[in-house]
Amino acid sequence: MSLVHDLPLRRLWGVGPAAEGELSAMGARTIGDLVRLGRRRLEARLGATSGAHLFDLAQGLDDRSVVPWHDPKSI
Repeated sequence: MSLVHDLPLRRLWGVGPAAEGELSAMGARTIGDLVRLGRRRLEARLGATSGAHLFDLAQGLDDRSVVPWHDPKSI
């Protein structure tokens, strides 16, 4: 998991310039920093839904289905 934790925040789905600015103000620069901040601090700053979602993604938890962008070319 440390490989993912070393990645910059922008590599997480849903972290754009605005969210990156908010997270940076909290001292977060990497995905691992989000885990260290904790769910409660993220929820307090970003709201319950967004904070919890980013915290889960930072830990590799994502129950969304994978949807391919195009039809398979072979079987």
